[in-house]
Amino acid sequence: MSQRSSMSNVLSTLNKLIPKKKYDSLVAFFRSKSDKTMEVIIVEFDSKKFIYVNEFTNKNVKKFIDDIPEIFSKNFLAVFFQVCLFKPNGFKHNLEFCQILRDSFTALKIRTYFFSIPDYLYTHLFIATKTKIQLEEEVILLLDNPDKLNVFHCKLTKAGYEKEMIDHFVFDPKADVNALQENIIRSTNPKKIIFATYKPKSKNTMLFKNQILKDFVVDVFDIRRLCEFDIQFLYEMTIWILNRLSGHIAKHLFMPKCARHYAVYFVSFETNPPSPIEILSVMPSEALPLVKAAYVGRTSHPRQVCLASIDPLTDEIHIIQELDLILNKCHATKVVLTIDSESFPTIKVESYLLPEIFGMPNMLDETLKFKIPVIGIYGTPNFSVICYCKNDKSGYEYMKSWNWIYGNELSITFHNKKPVFGAAIHELKDCNPSTVVHDLIKIMAMSPENVKVEKFWDFKITKDEKNPILLEFDTFDGTRKRASPAFLMAMLIRQHLKAIEAEIGEKPNELGFCLFVNYSEEEMERIKSQIKESCNLLKISCVFI
Repeated sequence: MSQRSSMSNVLSTLNKLIPKKKYDSLVAFFRSKSDKTMEVIIVEFDSKKFIYVNEFTNKNVKKFIDDIPEIFSKNFLAVFFQVCLFKPNGFKHNLEFCQILRDSFTALKIRTYFFSIPDYLYTHLFIATKTKIQLEEEVILLLDNPDKLNVFHCKLTKAGYEKEMIDHFVFDPKADVNALQENIIRSTNPKKIIFATYKPKSKNTMLFKNQILKDFVVDVFDIRRLCEFDIQFLYEMTIWILNRLSGHIAKHLFMPKCARHYAVYFVSFETNPPSPIEILSVMPSEALPLVKAAYVGRTSHPRQVCLASIDPLTDEIHIIQELDLILNKCHATKVVLTIDSESFPTIKVESYLLPEIFGMPNMLDETLKFKIPVIGIYGTPNFSVICYCKNDKSGYEYMKSWNWIYGNELSITFHNKKPVFGAAIHELKDCNPSTVVHDLIKIMAMSPENVKVEKFWDFKITKDEKNPILLEFDTFDGTRKRASPAFLMAMLIRQHLKAIEAEIGEKPNELGFCLFVNYSEEEMERIKSQIKESCNLLKISCVFI
């Protein structure tokens, strides 16, 4: 139908053809034929006639991008794309190419729409077979691939067709006919069955039409003829895209599914090399648009989240977007992944406050008769807030000197002769990571018989005859010291006591603890037991709220 040419020839032909003729309603369609070849089709909307058809390679795509404002005038009603396979030279990845295409046409105020390959194929099939049904009626689509038969059940809703894959199997002509029919039809009452195949006159095709599905209306369609319906496809889609803001329903359009595999990785720089952990993912064929969220605990260490597109054939990872996590004014970072109806993704980060911490003063006012200071512990790594009462008549409030509702990190470094605590650690120059201890609550929760060492810990876990778990760390003078989690926690609690004494003028004899951490009952008992041990070392009592 078309002859391959270079990009320069395509552009030259377009420039000569389009401006000289007064076309009032042009529609363009770009379709990837392989990873190196893309076809362009231009149709006159009103007359439903081809104006231009050609294909070009991926070598001169940047020139095409630059020439978009010159080629695509206001006469273009819409431009459609099915280019997921195309790998253009000069771009980091296909998605970058698609985003630039979209932005370029948006700047010209020309409507665009990007199809996934399956949605493009199935929409084409329904248009080609003139499939028209009423709301809530169903159609079965059988896609006869060379290696298997895919069975889809499709229902027309107010938003378009919903499609669900019911089964896929290798067809055995000797299988029981009734069993095959039951496996395909299930509990549906299809208005029609579309059997799409590359072999419309084969024995297997006739077996399906005349025996297996003889009780139903079956429309056999030769997939190789799909291109014959490009004009009708573009006409139907243009009517829809011009009117969709007013609620127009495209009865042939399938509700969009994701065209790509996306993943969001949390990247911690506490290890070298940094360790990425997947926290969100979207697989091909998930319904669009969608929003997913994950939460990453607060930390004082630099951390990022990265949005990646993963090639389904090669598993090659392409980084699309990188964002720094929020370090201070939060309890955690909420990471939100949004994918629109055309499979374009974005991520954003938001400050997140834990409801338990936010509501802690009111909870304490209602719970505690005696107004003792209370330490709330949350997060991984662990942070703490302090709630106290200025006098017997006032209610609980957050201690501003302890970073108010956000609190301070429960960590210690022995990098200097005098230990340094919490956020002040990160102000030290050239602090040796092996002098820093943290994650004490996590360690307290562990059974001595099942200690799990995190790869980002620069201290070591050891033991002796008296202590089943000890932390071993470097100190300022180059020696290594060992201490129990309870002893180290006592050092941290002492800092809380100093802050409380500075606020209320006296050291409290009793502390309350609220543990906003997610551990089993057995683990919580181990944590409480060791915090009591810490308080005993400080000669104060404690209660858990």
